[in-house]
Amino acid sequence: MSNKKHICWYADLVKLDFSDPWTKRWWIKQVLMHGKFEDIKELDLKEIENVFPELYLPNDIKNLWGDYFNWRKNGGNINSVTKRNY
Repeated sequence: MSNKKHICWYADLVKLDFSDPWTKRWWIKQVLMHGKFEDIKELDLKEIENVFPELYLPNDIKNLWGDYFNWRKNGGNINSVTKRNY
């Protein structure tokens, strides 16, 4: 966990108790806001979805994840994604 200073430089990540629900929610929030794709992949999507309503996140991040979870609830899969031409 010590190689995650780009997510949270001010905390001693090795000493954090991730079995504590508050700490776990705090960590998920930090990863969603500051993590790289590789960091987000390490999180449990079901756990993110469970704590998501409690997280205070910037609007763009909150909207992105809210849209994703709604898409999944409505049976979304990679084949149902609308192709966008940018």
